[in-house]
Amino acid sequence: MEDPSNTMQIGLLSDPVPVDAGRMYDFGAWALVKRGIPSIVVYYHDAAGRQLSSSSYRISYGDPTAWSWEAVTAKTPEGTATARILLYSSTLDATSVVWDDVMVRPAPPWTEASLGHPVVAANILDTAYGVGPDGREEVYAVTTGTPARFEVIDVATGKLKHAASLPAGAQGSWSIVTGGDGSVYVGAYNNGELYRWSPTTAMLESMGRATPNALYLWDLEVDQKGIVWGGTYPKGEVFSFDPASGEFTSYGSVSDEAYVRSVALADGLVYAGLGSSKPRIVVLDPATGAQRTIELPAEHRDNEFVYFLDIRGNTMFTRVTPGNHLLAYDLKRGEWIADLGPTSFGSVSQPGPERDVYYIDAAGELRAYNLTSGKVRATGIKNLKPARDFGWVHLGGRDFPGNTLAFMYQTGEMAYYNPLTGAHDIRLTDVETAPIKIQSIGKGPDGRIYVGGYMYEGISAYDPATGTTDTLPRGYVGQVEGMLAHDGDLYLGTYTRANLYRYDPSKPWDGNNNPEHFGALEHLEQDRPFAWASVGDRVAFGTVPSYGKLGGVLGLYDPATGQLATHRDVVPGQSIVSLAAAGQVLFGGTSVYGGLGSTPTGQTAKVFAWDTTRGAKLWEIELAPEVQAVTALAVAPDGKLWAIDVGRLYELDPATGQVLRRTQLMPYLWQGASLWVSADLEFAEDGTLYALSRGTLFQIEPATLESRKLTTGITNFTFARDGHALYYARSDEVFRLSPDQ
Repeated sequence: MEDPSNTMQIGLLSDPVPVDAGRMYDFGAWALVKRGIPSIVVYYHDAAGRQLSSSSYRISYGDPTAWSWEAVTAKTPEGTATARILLYSSTLDATSVVWDDVMVRPAPPWTEASLGHPVVAANILDTAYGVGPDGREEVYAVTTGTPARFEVIDVATGKLKHAASLPAGAQGSWSIVTGGDGSVYVGAYNNGELYRWSPTTAMLESMGRATPNALYLWDLEVDQKGIVWGGTYPKGEVFSFDPASGEFTSYGSVSDEAYVRSVALADGLVYAGLGSSKPRIVVLDPATGAQRTIELPAEHRDNEFVYFLDIRGNTMFTRVTPGNHLLAYDLKRGEWIADLGPTSFGSVSQPGPERDVYYIDAAGELRAYNLTSGKVRATGIKNLKPARDFGWVHLGGRDFPGNTLAFMYQTGEMAYYNPLTGAHDIRLTDVETAPIKIQSIGKGPDGRIYVGGYMYEGISAYDPATGTTDTLPRGYVGQVEGMLAHDGDLYLGTYTRANLYRYDPSKPWDGNNNPEHFGALEHLEQDRPFAWASVGDRVAFGTVPSYGKLGGVLGLYDPATGQLATHRDVVPGQSIVSLAAAGQVLFGGTSVYGGLGSTPTGQTAKVFAWDTTRGAKLWEIELAPEVQAVTALAVAPDGKLWAIDVGRLYELDPATGQVLRRTQLMPYLWQGASLWVSADLEFAEDGTLYALSRGTLFQIEPATLESRKLTTGITNFTFARDGHALYYARSDEVFRLSPDQ
């Protein structure tokens, strides 16, 4: 079909085809779209030939060299006797398309059911303190979720006083600060907007996007004039917001780093903590634009981020990650004066009595650093969780006279410590919970469907037999990036630092021994174990490296011996994001992209075969020059290897990697956006292939490559399969799709 006009259309209309009323059909054809956006239109007619209604589907332009199976899947209206298919050119542009094998076939019906929200929790990343209009002290927090919720809690009673939802697009906040007039400012992700809470009106409103490039607002501070300052990702910018004028000022990118992860203010200067490839502190004079750099001590320069910055008096404290050491810098002398050792996640308090500032060390003990003497004092308060910022409050009573140090846990509990009496307490609050976006999903060895949440340290398990969901104890594993059922155990790979766990679901979850922590790859600069596969008796995994780094790891773990072997740069400079196995041969797919903030050195992703007995690569190929990530692999019952880049499906010869066949499932244009994982592949026991591509789940007949779109709008990059029942997520909600019996 050649249509050179962008104003007129042409079409090919089929003869009437007999169909049954009230039945699902595929009305489809193979299409090779070279230009334009053609359509398939289906007209439904009754026995007298009268048109009842129609259905249509527009074919998006993608790869002009790849055939794709395109179809309208629809239920015929009551009274339908025949259907006609119209192959139609684009209504907006010239069209060039080749059509073949136009057909009508019955489509077995499927039923989708919501299984609810398996991960619901309070997930607080930052807090701030202030005084409400009623004179009572308050703590302000945002719990991540859909929607993210801003909450005002009475410090003394823990009662929830106010709550407001952040607008759609804001998933949470890493930065909250109280302004001089009592207003509270919230920096959001993933939309880069700044919000203001007014205590007098009890309203949360958007001040706008901090900069045109901002997606994350990582840290906020307020100066003595009430100006709000902050840092951004992905352009590493510093910005300010003037509440009086309502205007933002961008000071641009302060370096070649992607992150301004932390901000501190002193004497009219802005201190910006950077990451992720070369952590350091840039000192910006906003009045002149002049900059200078404070380098970290030599022994800490191999970190990724200046994660926190706090200026207390003349001392600047910084926590660097992933080493987690808390360092002290004398602003007057211009030198580093102390390394306080590894600390827990969190900042340093404002000075309290005797000029002590407080922090929580890596063992969970509250410690005090004296700004005058430089000495550290242990408080004896142990087994604490990381603090989401500190505040000095006034509880009163015999145990808590004068100033009391308060801090909130990620889960919403409030902790208190009084320096005068040594009293401490932990109290529950009325902090609200919210459904959390699903990050990972997989079938466990016990038949349950396991689900991990985004920025959530734990997993939940849905039991298809009972329809119930169990939330396993939180805080023992990190954000689950990938999982695998192998020989009765569930293996979990978590972010950060590529921690590896082995969980036996037949035994109680005890946090310390089950799941068993069998490895961590921080020393190899790894962060995200997305890819998993069983290879014989062993478990294989592939990783994406840490922030600012290139080159993933291929790992093999032997459960019988506990031996963990790793191979770095199997494909130099590329991450390993998909795995499959046949016998002792492991197949891997790569992404040219490394950790966030890194710059790829390769142009094309690879598929490779690895002999696990010899520890050697057998072959390595490219699917196509433009492919930057191979995000899913699977081995068919006949031994053939199948792969998806993002939108194209390939069949490969496992002996050589030669591409045997390919088809387009979904259009995708490679435009340089960082991509690790996007698709999933699984063969059912009867040989049916299920594929997830760009949020659409397909059922594919491997012999013909004909596909059926089962459902769309999936937000996760994986699905779980139990027979022909498929489990997947849309944002924070899990669904099951199963064929009607």
